[in-house]
Amino acid sequence: MPLVSIVIPVYNLENYISMTLESIESQSFKDYEIILVDDGSKDNSCMKIESFFIGKNINYTLIKRTNGGVSRARNIGLNTSTGKYVLFIDGDDSLEATALEKMVKKIEEHKADICHCGYYEFQENSGKVTYRYSNNKSYIQEPLPGPMALEKKLKKEIWVCTGNALYNKKMLLENQLQYSEGFSYGEDAEFIGKCLYNSKIVTGVSEDLTKLMVRKTSAMNTAFSEKYCDALKANRRLWDYISSVHLNGQAMPKENLKLLLDYDYINIYLSIAKWIYDEYGIFEVFKANKKFNKLSLNLYYADVENVLSNIKNLKTFEVKVFLTSKFLYFYLCKVFKRLRG
Repeated sequence: MPLVSIVIPVYNLENYISMTLESIESQSFKDYEIILVDDGSKDNSCMKIESFFIGKNINYTLIKRTNGGVSRARNIGLNTSTGKYVLFIDGDDSLEATALEKMVKKIEEHKADICHCGYYEFQENSGKVTYRYSNNKSYIQEPLPGPMALEKKLKKEIWVCTGNALYNKKMLLENQLQYSEGFSYGEDAEFIGKCLYNSKIVTGVSEDLTKLMVRKTSAMNTAFSEKYCDALKANRRLWDYISSVHLNGQAMPKENLKLLLDYDYINIYLSIAKWIYDEYGIFEVFKANKKFNKLSLNLYYADVENVLSNIKNLKTFEVKVFLTSKFLYFYLCKVFKRLRG
């Protein structure tokens, strides 16, 4: 039985999957299995995968299924996995050669439920690095209780995402943690939040070991879709989960997590408004607000007054402007966008 299971959902990745597999093959740590779940690709992804493994002594499984979404693909991979630890990675991302070795060493050293590392983002065409975790976030220097790590993530002090976290499978199974299926956005943040909350110990490697590709077709580089509203639902599902779960059979204070999740909900809500407003010219404020209002989103699923009372920054100023007048907020967004260039 391998020590690490690497789960990769695949959908139309014929131009990228070889890069991901090559980075895994080059790992200094070799005790792993690769589980690829093809989610009904319409291109030559499966052929690329099968060709890659010809003549190679690599433990892998390729599961082919009809399209059901990335969350279902990840859940199938998780349920198929046999390793003590699980790493989820997308089929267009890659790992530094020592990533598994360093993360396994750290998670075993601290008997942790999660080990995370830093990452950097690079452009698909140019390969130019556009973001480095080390320049923007903190690493977990000392092991933390999971709820404290979740609080740090919600404060944006650390960041845990798909591809930069190694999970103890026992923790996932004991808490029946899987990705919520049938949603297009936010399901990864929900899953990670639940995992952090249930972890006794979270540790980290203070290096950027994961490489995430930024593609032109990524969510924030495309036109607005109502599916993005799923991120609001995921935020509320995470809070509903946290509010209902007692760790170790005992209740614990959750007010700060509620405040931070409400703040995150407001951020998502305003980002949807901005995304829509960006599609309209400066004289189309009525059209923009008509489209936004059709979504029938409820800002007050979050405790807005509590957020405004306890958090004072530019974002809460934006909230006050939005609540005063959507029309004023529309023009404020245009001014901010112009100032940013």
